Amino acid sequence: MAKDDNGTIKFLLYVLIFLVIILLLLLLFIIPGIKAYKQSSTNLKNIKEKSLHLQKKELSVKERLEAFKDSKSKLNKKADTPFDLNDFKQYAQKFLKDVKIIKTQNEDTNFEEYNVSASTATKSPKSFFDFIDALNKYNSVVKINFPIELISKDNKIDLKFNVNIYKNSEKN
Repeated sequence: MAKDDNGTIKFLLYVLIFLVIILLLLLLFIIPGIKAYKQSSTNLKNIKEKSLHLQKKELSVKERLEAFKDSKSKLNKKADTPFDLNDFKQYAQKFLKDVKIIKTQNEDTNFEEYNVSASTATKSPKSFFDFIDALNKYNSVVKINFPIELISKDNKIDLKFNVNIYKNSEKN
C-alpha cells in the first residue's frame, strides 16, 4: 500500500504543480491584459470626449460660415447694383442739408470704386449719425473713411467726410 500512497502523493503533487503553473500563467498574461483593457477604455473615453468637443466646434464653425456666406451674398448683390451719384446725393439729403459731392472714380480689376467727398452743415451731429446708420440700408456697398471733420460755426456744424462706394466692374 505504500507504493499506492506514493503514486497518489506524486499525482497530487503533479496536479498541485500544474495548478501553480496555470495560476502563474494567469497572473503573467491575464492581469496585464486587464490593465491594458482599462487603459484602452480610458483612452477611448477621452477620444469620445474630444470627438464630441470637435463636433460642437465644427457645428459652430459651419454656422459662422453660413452666416458669412449669407452676408457675402448680400454684399455681392449690393455690389452688382449700379451706382448713381444723383441718387446717392438725394439719399444723403434725407439726413443732411446742403450736401456737396465731388466724385472721383478708380477702376480696380474686380470693383469700380467711387470716392465721394461730401461736405454739409447741420445743427446737430445726430442727423449725421443717422445718415451713417442708414448707409447700411443703402443699395450699394458703402464705406466711410476717417477722419471725419466736425467744425462748429455759428450754431451749425460743418461736416467733411469721404465715402467710398463699390460696385462690381464685371458681372459674374
